[in-house]
Amino acid sequence: MLFFVLACQPTTFTSSSLWSGFHYEWDKLSHRISLHQAQLHNDGSMTMGMIGGDWSTGETFTDLPTFRMHQQQISDPYFSTIYGETTLTLVADQPQEISIPLDQNVAGIALQGFRINTDIAQGEEYPDDYDPAHGYTASGYNIGVEPDLENRNATVHAQVDWGPQDRENMNTAMQFAQTEVTVYWAQITHNQVPQTYKLDFATSHDYSPPYSEHELLEESINHEQSAAIAIRSFSLSIPDQEGSDMGSYWRRMGIEILPTDNGSLIQVDASNSSILEEIAVDFMASITVDVYSLSHPDSTIDHVNYSEEHDIGSHSYPKP
Repeated sequence: MLFFVLACQPTTFTSSSLWSGFHYEWDKLSHRISLHQAQLHNDGSMTMGMIGGDWSTGETFTDLPTFRMHQQQISDPYFSTIYGETTLTLVADQPQEISIPLDQNVAGIALQGFRINTDIAQGEEYPDDYDPAHGYTASGYNIGVEPDLENRNATVHAQVDWGPQDRENMNTAMQFAQTEVTVYWAQITHNQVPQTYKLDFATSHDYSPPYSEHELLEESINHEQSAAIAIRSFSLSIPDQEGSDMGSYWRRMGIEILPTDNGSLIQVDASNSSILEEIAVDFMASITVDVYSLSHPDSTIDHVNYSEEHDIGSHSYPKP
């Protein structure tokens, strides 16, 4: 009798929001990176932010960014998430990492977004003739989480590779700059171990300014449609040329995971295409994703995309 009572108990489903990436594009010019934020909250709402120095704020020139934000809304009895965040203070272009504990039944960890902010207090060596709120030109950035399930911890890491350009006071300041990077993450509880994919991308962008045609790069991965895709790490880089330490003004950047009939399409983008393009650039990117199969027949995944233009700064958006 007890068997039949237990068999008739309804299955309890848990709802989770999982980040599927972002894309940002400035309307007119390429810019320095001062504030860059793409954060998915546990209820599906979002916080997006972008500032590109005084050539975006109206001090010298005004520009507006447009974004796309992607998420999966998952309903499953075995898949659930524990949300958190870790803030790192980077010095110059040096990488930083920190270890965090994992809950006992966690099967993996995923990014839920990030926030890069240069407008923070600086050290004594930082020069007086450059405002950190104006940001810096970058060669690229790298953000991720790496689980160690055996030891029940994960490493959170971040690096922003600042590179010099045409402002001498900025070039000097970035050698001493402190940058705050917040990594938003979700520990994932599941009844199966995920399958991991690591993809690398590289191309030489066309150079025919103004507004050179720079295509984003894409690659498909095959998996069951009833699967959750977790972004574990990504890097975007647009160094001027091989061996150069120069940075660029960025106009477009993004990583996006879109559903297909056979799995997922992964797109990456970083571009300096603008009215003024300093030099021909290469584009390199990498991304690591975990695929979690959902085995219950009544599990659902809704892929939600949201796009908007906003004034410079941080802005909150409700669940689409």
